[in-house]
Amino acid sequence: MLDKTIPQWVAVKTMSRHEKVVYNSLQSKGYEVYLPTRKELHKWKDRKKWVDVPLISTYVFCKIVKEDLFWINSEKSVSRVITFGDDVAIVSEKEIEYMKLLVSSEYELFIKSISELKKGKKVRVLSGSCEGMEGYIIKSSKDGNFAVQIDSISMMVQATVEKEYLQIIE
Repeated sequence: MLDKTIPQWVAVKTMSRHEKVVYNSLQSKGYEVYLPTRKELHKWKDRKKWVDVPLISTYVFCKIVKEDLFWINSEKSVSRVITFGDDVAIVSEKEIEYMKLLVSSEYELFIKSISELKKGKKVRVLSGSCEGMEGYIIKSSKDGNFAVQIDSISMMVQATVEKEYLQIIE
């Protein structure tokens, strides 16, 4: 449940392709906002360019108290704050930190709904910029696919990590 005095992270659903608009608008109003992005190569007939695109399409994360809920939901380009039933989906600090670590890592990232992924063993990354991070292994024939589960919005951020850098946690 969203607290009245202590700001908590929530997932804000935006209109399609309006993540940066919402991010800038909320940030200009003094909110702590996080928009995880990844680099993607865009190709046109005459050129290629690396572009920052949102890691999770139509999602921005914002730290708010309960009283801010109305103002966030009435913000232009915001569809709604994510809820499950009557409860606002709270995103933990740990989930935000994991997303920040993965985005800043050298790994190629993919986003999947949890329902699309097969459940695997829990693992810990042994080396690299995500050392110590815990998540799940997604079975693969050629390489280890490491995924960090973001329970509050039923999503996983998946990164390809070499199997030798993963340790199974019992």
